[in-house]
Parts: sequence; structure tokens; C-alpha cells
Amino acid sequence: MRPAMFASRTEIDKQLLRIMGVHTPQNAAMLVRLFYDTTKIAYYALQRKIETLLEGRRRPKRKDIRLRRTEITRLLRLVDFHYSKTGCYDACHELTQCFGWKFTEADACKFFEQYVEGETKDRQGRVVLIDLDAFKFMYKDPKTGGHDVSPENYVPSRGKRLPWIRHTIRNTDAIYERVVREDREIMYVAEYKIPFGDGKFDFFYWLVIASKYRKDRVGPFKFRTAFFVMPNGYNSFLKRLETYGPARRPKQRAP
Repeated sequence: MRPAMFASRTEIDKQLLRIMGVHTPQNAAMLVRLFYDTTKIAYYALQRKIETLLEGRRRPKRKDIRLRRTEITRLLRLVDFHYSKTGCYDACHELTQCFGWKFTEADACKFFEQYVEGETKDRQGRVVLIDLDAFKFMYKDPKTGGHDVSPENYVPSRGKRLPWIRHTIRNTDAIYERVVREDREIMYVAEYKIPFGDGKFDFFYWLVIASKYRKDRVGPFKFRTAFFVMPNGYNSFLKRLETYGPARRPKQRAP
């Protein structure tokens, strides 16, 4: 009986609408959000699988490519990790000290050198090095996407969120990893709530990326970049998230 209930798209729509009716509006809204994220991230996984297969020697018909059950359960665990580990922090006090029109590019460079540069640790014990060269993350050429240091390429929204870098690394439990060629890349994710008057708030995901040679078991991770996700860019965040998995807790070295 169970397989027949979802044998067609019409039956899927019918059964999901029916079962949502037994939940409170609040729970139904949360379930729909979870279903959306899981379905969307599975779509990105499928597209990536298609691209990988078509780039290789295999040339299967696109309609014959589908996700295996194990691949879907991986995505379910990933979405569960995202919802259970991503903390939301009030952007206030020291986290907003760089906001305002008077905080210039020069102020951002000075703040970076005084308060951001150096080593810090995440909640699982990884050391992340933020060296002087990392200040380039505040610059982005709109045409090439490169971090070319030039006044016209300065991104104020990144400079004004400099305090979020160390705060995210030190506090978030939403830590992801992936291997990119010869590097092991770590992604830290946190959500920040910013008040903008009349009791209203904006919510932004802030991502911090660090990496190191994948066989390096001793050296620190090195900060690469950081950026925030606008509310209307959530799908692009899910597309990126699909390529990662929950980070494995590093083994503690014997004293």
C-alpha cells in the first residue's frame, strides 16, 4: 500500500496536503520549510551528479540518472545537521561596532589588523590562522570575482562585518568540510539577527571558509574568505551546502 501512495506526482501532492492538515499551522510551516530545503538540496545534488557523469566517459541518458537511497539519506542527515547546529545570534554591541556610514575602507583595514588578524580556535579545537594577507577578502572585482585590492573593489558589507569572523569560528557548531583537489576545506556557518526598527529584524547567514593541505595533520587551517548570504540568496547557500558534509571532529593529539 505505501509505495502505491506515492506512485505519481498527483498522489504525492494529494498525500502531502492531506497529512499537513493534521498539524498545527506552526508545525506545518516548519515541515514545509524542511521539505523544501531537502527537495531543493536534492535537486542540486542530482544536477551535480549529472554534470559529473556527462563530463566523464559514461554518457547515460539524463532521464535515467537518479539519486540512490543512500545519497538521499546523506542529504537528509545534512539538512538535519543544518537545522540542529546552526545557531542564531543577536547582532548587537561588539558585533555591530563597525556598522554605520562613517566606517570607511581605511577603518576596516585598521580594524582587521588590530582585532581580526592572528590565530583563533573553533569549538572542536581546530586552529584557524587569519594572516595579514587575508584582508583581501574585503575586496572583490565584480567582473572577475578575484580579490583584487583596489578602492573600487572594496565591499563595505564585508568590512562592516569583520567582528563576525572570529565570533563565528569560536561559537558555531555548524561546521562543514569537503575536499577540494589537494585541500581540506572547512566552512563555518552562523545566522545573525539584525534589528532595523519597529521591532523588525533581518536575518543573514554568515559563512567563513578556511582550508589547508588535506594530509596536514599538524598545521592550522588558513582563513580564505567570509561573506554573508542575503535572504533572497538562500538557494545559492543550499547549492553550496550540498557539496559539503558535517565536519569530523579532529583527533586530539597526545600531550
